[in-house]
Amino acid sequence: MNNYRKYIGFIGAVVLLIIVFFSIRGLQISNTKSGLMTEPIDGGYYTEPITFKGEQYLVPVQDIVETGVDTEDIPALVNPKMDPVALADSYLDDSVYGIDVEVKGEHFFYSYQIMNWHRLVSDTVNGEKLLITHCPFCRSPRAYKTSESFTPSTQVYNANILMTDEDTGSLWTQFDGTAITGDRIGETLESYPVTILKWEDWKLIYPDGMALSDDTGYERDYSRHPYLDYDVNKTKYFPLNNADGRLSDKWLVDGTHLNGDSAAWSKTIMKGMGVENAELGGEKIVAMYENISGITRVFLSTLDDGTELTFEYDFDDNQFTDTETRSIWDAHGNAVKGELAGTQLDEIPSHESFWMCWTAHYPDTLLGNFDLAPSLDEDGNKE
Repeated sequence: MNNYRKYIGFIGAVVLLIIVFFSIRGLQISNTKSGLMTEPIDGGYYTEPITFKGEQYLVPVQDIVETGVDTEDIPALVNPKMDPVALADSYLDDSVYGIDVEVKGEHFFYSYQIMNWHRLVSDTVNGEKLLITHCPFCRSPRAYKTSESFTPSTQVYNANILMTDEDTGSLWTQFDGTAITGDRIGETLESYPVTILKWEDWKLIYPDGMALSDDTGYERDYSRHPYLDYDVNKTKYFPLNNADGRLSDKWLVDGTHLNGDSAAWSKTIMKGMGVENAELGGEKIVAMYENISGITRVFLSTLDDGTELTFEYDFDDNQFTDTETRSIWDAHGNAVKGELAGTQLDEIPSHESFWMCWTAHYPDTLLGNFDLAPSLDEDGNKE
């Protein structure tokens, strides 16, 4: 009898394993047919939308996850109150960063203290209709030129908040303004340039500017981060579809794209380098680090007349010099002294974020000062 029971138990276990195997196999086949198992292209998007349960998606459906936050907790601000520097200085912390938006020569500051709680601000800035955005999970400030109304969704993709347009309910990434599902799928918002500065620096540079007021109409403790020390600890709340250990997850980088190639520069590393001459997307470029903002700006290093420039940085004088003419340049790509004075380098827009979010969205990205470093021959000379 015991042998019989063992035999029956063995047969039952085999049958169970077969059932589990074919159930998993069937799920994999079903997912493949629906597009869930399709490999994303560079940027985390599919070349063609896939269909799942009647809806089209540009990203793996299983990678769109709920945050557990209610929409009532993260209300977007619409045409909010702005305060002069003297008043804003009474509630903004000197060490907190914010988004500087320049329109028609005037500057406006949107502090992370407030943006972390609301994420989106639809504002008419000096006559320009803009959507100013910030993701607290990717630390990715972005602004878009649009008159449409958006609200934060309760979902994220690659830890980046998703936005919903009020007209169609389509989901858009905050990271690059792409609609990843819904009636607007595949559309992109027009990017608007921003600069990131600490409040203590911004108020000195732009004393006549205006800052986003803490009088928002909502009860929030704007003196603290809603996720406490998230910016500096090792916690990751949400899954990422690509892990890249070349840098620590939450190192801040400035990333850019050129002719199909992506690259990012660590703020920490660039602070000690000052400048990098490199090639990206088949073009000669130069990355310049600005001490005040901590931003790495990227420029084409070939002038309109075909002259190729190579730059070096003097830490003592805090200035850039091209080795061809010895002209002096600032971190905004302007020649301020010398033979090329008055010349402006063509800038390639760059964007800030945590390294983990940049590489999740752009898994084939090149890393500045490493992947972009020039090849050397056996004598140590540039090839």
